[in-house]
Amino acid sequence: MFGCSIAVKKANKWVGWYISLAHKSNDQADMFDNNAIENVDTTLLCVELQKLFSGKNVIIHNSQFERGVFKNHNIDYTTFNIIDTLPLAWLLDPERDGGNGLKNLSKTLLKYQMTEFSAFKQFKDPCYAPVSSMGLYAIDDVVCLGKIYDKLYTQLLKDQRMSKIYHEIYLELVNIAFDMHYEGIRVDVDKLNSLATIWKTESIETDTDIRNKLRPMLIDSDINVDKINFGSSKQLSDLFIDTLQIWKPLEDKRGGNDSWSTATDNLKTWSKTDNKKSTPLGKDIATQLLRYREISKLTTTYAEPLAILGANDLNQRIHCSLNPMGTATGRFSCTNPNLQTIPSKSKDGKLIRECFIAKQGYKLIGCDYSQ
Repeated sequence: MFGCSIAVKKANKWVGWYISLAHKSNDQADMFDNNAIENVDTTLLCVELQKLFSGKNVIIHNSQFERGVFKNHNIDYTTFNIIDTLPLAWLLDPERDGGNGLKNLSKTLLKYQMTEFSAFKQFKDPCYAPVSSMGLYAIDDVVCLGKIYDKLYTQLLKDQRMSKIYHEIYLELVNIAFDMHYEGIRVDVDKLNSLATIWKTESIETDTDIRNKLRPMLIDSDINVDKINFGSSKQLSDLFIDTLQIWKPLEDKRGGNDSWSTATDNLKTWSKTDNKKSTPLGKDIATQLLRYREISKLTTTYAEPLAILGANDLNQRIHCSLNPMGTATGRFSCTNPNLQTIPSKSKDGKLIRECFIAKQGYKLIGCDYSQ
C-alpha cells in the first residue's frame, strides 16, 4: 500500500483527500509535477483508520479487495458498516453494457471518463509516480464512487424487494465470500501428486501404444511417427482422415486451416462401435485419443496446479476467489483457480474432488441458497 484516498460528503458535496504512504522519489517526474514526498507512517494511518471508520458507513466498490488490504494491515473491518457498491450496481443491472466496474459506472451514470491506472505504466512501480499526479487520480476514484453510490442507492430505494435482497443477503454474502477466500480450502497435496504421476504414466503408455499401431502403416511413408503431435487437430486430420482414411469427415467442408475437425464430439462419434464413419482401428485410436485428452487435461489443469498451490501454502490451502456477482443468473463464479470446472461425473473427476478435505473436526457440505 503506497497511498490511501478517502472522500466524505460535506454540504451535499463529495470531498476527497490523498495520503501518501510509500511514494519514492524518481527522475521520471515532469518538471511541472510536485514531486515533494511526505509519507505518513502506514502503521499510524491504520490505527487512525480503525478509529475513524469504526461504527461508520464505509462505501467501497468491490470490498473483497479492500477487505484483503485491511486484513494484511491488521485493520478490523468487522467494526465498519461496509456498503459495497459492486453488488448494488449488479443487482440493479446484472447485464450492464460494459460491466459494473467503477470506471464504466462513472462513464454511464456520471457521464464522466475516469483516468485509467494504466496512465502510470511509464513508471517501473506506481510508488514512483509523483504524489501530485497519483493523488489526483486516487481522489477522483473516491469522489466518483461517492457520486455513483448516491445515484445507485436512490435507484435501489425505489424497489423495496431489491432493497431487501441487497441489505439482507448480498452485503452479507460478499462478506462470507471473502471469508471463504481468506480461509481457503485444504487439499491433499500427496494425493494430487500421486494422481498426476499415475495419469502421466498412463498418458505416456497411451501415446506409445498409438504410435506402435501406426508404425507398420507408415513404414513406407515420409511421416515420422515419433514426431506426430496428437494435440494438433490439423495433424490428426491430415493423418487419420486424409492419409490413412480410418476416419471419415463428419462435416461438409474443411475448417479455416484446411483441415477436418477432430474435436472431442467427433472423436466420440468415431469411437462408437456401431458407427460407419471409422474403421475398427479408427474406433480404437479415437477411444485412446479421448482418454489421452482427458487425462492430459486432468493432469495439467487440475492435479499438478492444485498440488503446487497447496504445497506453496503454509496450511496446504487453496485460496480461490469466489464472486457472488459472477454471472447474470446469480450463481457464484470462481477464479484463481476455477474449481467449478472440475469434472463431477467422471470417475477421475471425482478423484480430484476427493482431494479437497476438511480440517480435523469439520465436514465439507454441498449446499445452495434460495434466490
